[in-house]
Amino acid sequence: MINNYNKSEVNTRLCLLLDDLEMQEDPRTASLRRISYGIILPAICCLGIIGNIFNLVVLTRKNMRGTAYIYMRGVGVMMLLALTIERYVSVCHPGQYARPLCGPPYFTVSLIPLATFLVYLPSVFKGEVITCLLSSGESIIYQKRDNLSFMHSIFYQIYKVILEVVFKVAPTILLAGFNLRIMIVYRKSCERRRKMTSRIMNSGDDDSRSFAEERRLVLLLSSTSILFLICVSPMVILNVTLSESNLTLYPYQMFRALANLLEITNYSITFYIYCLFSKDFRNTLIQTIKWPWCKTAQNRHRLPMKRSLNPRPTITTTPPTTTVATPGHVPRANV
Repeated sequence: MINNYNKSEVNTRLCLLLDDLEMQEDPRTASLRRISYGIILPAICCLGIIGNIFNLVVLTRKNMRGTAYIYMRGVGVMMLLALTIERYVSVCHPGQYARPLCGPPYFTVSLIPLATFLVYLPSVFKGEVITCLLSSGESIIYQKRDNLSFMHSIFYQIYKVILEVVFKVAPTILLAGFNLRIMIVYRKSCERRRKMTSRIMNSGDDDSRSFAEERRLVLLLSSTSILFLICVSPMVILNVTLSESNLTLYPYQMFRALANLLEITNYSITFYIYCLFSKDFRNTLIQTIKWPWCKTAQNRHRLPMKRSLNPRPTITTTPPTTTVATPGHVPRANV
């Protein structure tokens, strides 16, 4: 934005243009940025948007109202952590808690995004709008730059460390610990169930179906936790080591691009993991996709029953009646 008012009223600093930044970077950084953020990143985002839309459609069906499915509607590490805690309580401490440990699921799912927004609110002060000159004697423009005074303050340094610990390091440790404990208890439960095979066969297929669904849910939690560990760990290292001097290095730019792509992949692949490990999710997805078209096709294949214009004759039969003869009288037959 260009303004031609009196230059003496503003700070006459020269603007830092993109060409100046590119002169400081490695020449290969431009092509790396074009491939990473211009081709690969949009493709991952498109798959993630489509998958998350299907997540909301499928997980809001009437048959997907369990506690686990309510937490699966959200996206983010805190939703995954809340789901893992609930599964840990139900698997490792069954019957000890009458209510969900994290509170009502709908309330928790609504509270987590609001709390996350409030925690990240100070990040808006990272940037500032300044007035500068394109060159000496030229027009004044407005330019957005990093607020270095805020970013170098002690408050922001502590705040950045707290964010990394709360949203990345601590969830990684908790997810690993909870899922490890769930897997140990699950294996012991499998051994007990194998010893009670005859009893399970006598009780029917309901127990075996619930056991299979529990196994798939454990695999789902384990896979999402491992995926989170792989995809988020590089971003933790990146945020800690980010500096202007490192940004001029081409290997660091490659690591930065990889960390950003992995973090986006972590939030874009959940739908496909749900399809892989949850049978109820797959069946509901298939029924949801087939519902409008199958209903129309069934109505087309149904042929209306034709009624005959000539009414069919109705035949009524009267059962024969008999009379008992009395002395002195001749019996009559009813006609």
